[in-house]
Parts: sequence; structure tokens; C-alpha cells
Amino acid sequence: MPELEGYFADLPSNDFNMLFRTLPPPQQGFTDADGNGVCDINPVAARSYFVAAVCGSHFKRLFPQKSLHFCHSSASLHWISQVPESVQQRRSPRVYVSSDCEEAVGAAYLHQFNTDFTAFLNTRAREMVDGGSLLISLVGRNAGTQLTEEQGILGNIAGHLEYAFEELVNEGIVEKEKYKSFYIPWFGPSSEEVESIVKREGLFEIGNMRVLEGIPMHPMTHWKQGKEKIFGRFVAN
Repeated sequence: MPELEGYFADLPSNDFNMLFRTLPPPQQGFTDADGNGVCDINPVAARSYFVAAVCGSHFKRLFPQKSLHFCHSSASLHWISQVPESVQQRRSPRVYVSSDCEEAVGAAYLHQFNTDFTAFLNTRAREMVDGGSLLISLVGRNAGTQLTEEQGILGNIAGHLEYAFEELVNEGIVEKEKYKSFYIPWFGPSSEEVESIVKREGLFEIGNMRVLEGIPMHPMTHWKQGKEKIFGRFVAN
């Protein structure tokens, strides 16, 4: 078996200690420089991969040039680096892009996603070897869906947050102006928007692209019959 080295990358606030504790046990069998076994303690369970952690934003450089063979961005690129400044100034009682937003709000979010995704592609292209593979999974919206229409899972989760905010405002716990100035920095692109940016930059070739629907990616987006009370408690918390 080849020995592989992998890196987990996330913002510095991530609990990497908890992450490492969830990995399979460390390698129990090992060999000397000539490949001869020097420990026969359950060698079948030996782990042939080694991992480390890198802290920082994936919109910036994280690794040396041409050092990565495979990258996987897992459910993260729908988080943009910031709420567009033009949106922050609008003071609209919405925490995300929705049908109640003006078209300019959706356009501002798309522009920010364009900027961030372009930065991501450029940094990964410099870090990856020629012929390397990049796998991206992110939450998006269906083809043809307008920028200001409800954005699937993202809109579902944010809807719960809006109800909570409204209740806090009505009870006088949160000032209404604070609620109006709060936006979540996420954006669900369409497959056409993602494809357009990739082709425009010309750094990667798209080998396969799929839109997967009906996959529960977050417990706040679905519940089972008979579990309504548990679901309600979860959302309330």
C-alpha cells in the first residue's frame, strides 16, 4: 500500500483536536528503512495515511506550489468571505437572499461569490500538481432559479433563524435595527454560474458535474413522522 499524506484545512477557530480524535487508530505495524517489519502488533490494522492540519481561509494560499495531488472542498464554498458591503447598508429585515429581496441584493451576492470562487480556483491551481483532481461539493440552487428566489436548503435553515429573530425583536430582547443589519454570508450558485466561472478562468477542466437533489444535508431541513417534538426542540435550541 502506498503511504499517503493528507491535510485538513479550516479556519483557526475549528476544533482540530476533536477532528483528530475521530480518526481511526494510529499505525500499529511499522517497518524499518529497508521495508522489513519490525513490529507485528496487528499489522493488518496498520494505517497507510498520515494527516496534519492547516489553518486559514481557503480563499488564500495554504500550501506550497505544486504540492497537492487531490483536493476536496466539502460543503464550504457556499459560504462567501463576507456579506457584500452594498447589502450591509440596506437594513432589510432578511438574513439571506430570498424572494423578498431586491434584484440588486441577489446580484451583489453573486458578485461576491464570483470574486471568492475565482480566488479559490486561482490559489488551488497554484498549489496542485499538473493533472491533479479537485472535487467540490456545495449547496446551490436549481438551474433557471432567479437570484432572489428561495435558495433551497440555505433558505430553509435561514427561515428558522428569521422566525427566531422576529420573536426576539417582538419580546424586546434584540433591537430591530440589529436584526435589519444582520445577513448571513452564504450564497447558493446555480450549476451554470459555477461552470461559467471555471471555464472563464481556464485553470481546470470540468470532468463531471452533477446536481443532487433530495439529499438531507442538515437536520434543520427535514424531520420524520412521529419525531415532530424532537425536531421542534432542535430548531428552538
